[in-house]
Amino acid sequence: MEQTKIEAFLREKRIAILATIGKDGSPHLTSMWYRYDGVAITFWAGWSVLKVKNIQRDARVSILVDEGREPYKGVRIDGIATLDESNVREQAYAIARRYWGHQRGTKYVDEYGDEMGVIIRVTPRRIYSWDDSKL
Repeated sequence: MEQTKIEAFLREKRIAILATIGKDGSPHLTSMWYRYDGVAITFWAGWSVLKVKNIQRDARVSILVDEGREPYKGVRIDGIATLDESNVREQAYAIARRYWGHQRGTKYVDEYGDEMGVIIRVTPRRIYSWDDSKL
């Protein structure tokens, strides 16, 4: 896919698979809600979850976002993750509202109270894409 199609694809409401590297070197895969702002992909997670611990140890990650049905298409992103504690609630609202709308997304985030966790921000280093409709 060309860059404009990749960006449009990532802005659609899809589920991303985030791959981090476990302590023993094995991949750890997690289905995640995400937000793409044209520069980076962001996820919201608790501090105690394995993916965050893995990123603290080794920040290399891969992300897969795919169509999941014919004609198959998708995007794989390799990058370095950073953990961001600033404006977590506002960023979490943006992610949750993207999937569940304003009212339900707001309620979902508010249920976490003061335990907001962290934002995982991935800036792509390499982007791969495919679109089987062009075959």
